[in-house]
Amino acid sequence: MLGNWLATRKKNFATLRSLAERIGREFESMPYDALRDPTQPVSYEREIDGIRLTWTADVLETKSNGDIWFDMAFRAELPTVFGVMPTYSFYKRRDGTVYHK
Repeated sequence: MLGNWLATRKKNFATLRSLAERIGREFESMPYDALRDPTQPVSYEREIDGIRLTWTADVLETKSNGDIWFDMAFRAELPTVFGVMPTYSFYKRRDGTVYHK
């Protein structure tokens, strides 16, 4: 019984992580200025494959060279181990290139 409980929650997290990565890559493709635009929403909601996913997205830091650190925190009603939900972050340069740390 415990094994099934744990397996289900691990599978749920893997599903949510996959969706977070998919959405994160969409944000990576957005223009630099669009990501920095303070008039853009910071909260989003989408249903994907029957899962209602919400997330916040925001620039956490702008480096002295102009690179931005963009972070996304996801939430869903799927139970995971200890309620842990995925995050996704990346750095974007003014020229549009993306890197991860």
